[in-house]
Amino acid sequence: MLDWLSQHSTAIQTLGSVVTAIIWIVYLQVFVSSFKRQRQSEILIHLGGSDSINPRVFVSNLSYENIYVIEILFSVKASSVDREASVMDRTEIDHNDLDLPSSGTVQGPLASGEYVDIGSVENLFHRFNKNSPGDNLAAKQVKTLEVTVVAITAATTNIVAAKREFTVSAKGDNLRLIPTSLYAEQIRSWWGRRRIEQKLNRRLNE
Repeated sequence: MLDWLSQHSTAIQTLGSVVTAIIWIVYLQVFVSSFKRQRQSEILIHLGGSDSINPRVFVSNLSYENIYVIEILFSVKASSVDREASVMDRTEIDHNDLDLPSSGTVQGPLASGEYVDIGSVENLFHRFNKNSPGDNLAAKQVKTLEVTVVAITAATTNIVAAKREFTVSAKGDNLRLIPTSLYAEQIRSWWGRRRIEQKLNRRLNE
């Protein structure tokens, strides 16, 4: 046995080096994958409080990193209307009724695991109609609506964003919102984030 090991020591050492290299490569792959997941944003947009047209809309930060919400866009599609407007500021609340100036907006930081109530769907329609040109829209006129949350993180110099679409369904005199997907769609592609940046830059010049 010792003679065989002595005769094949070079091959054994080479095989050992190859196995060690493979183990380190796998370990590095797992480490890089875990690191990338930790840096990726994960924003949840969900409904709560009611199954009618006026549920509350919540934004949750499921990322490892803290995020800072800088904009919330509300898009609606009706038979002849396709419009989008900011619903960041709580325009449905009178300025004199605010406890703090910061209460007049949903802009702000969200730590990992935290959430913010951005308002009811009725609130969002109020803000949309106030900030969108054209005639006011009632919820019953809308076929689909989409909420897009835009934020920044300390982990990247680029924006992060997520969106979720809902259809408006009539059931008798009641209207309901039905999500078209189980989770919010995370906007991670360069082109998708670039389009949102362009929208925000255009709003600065309006």
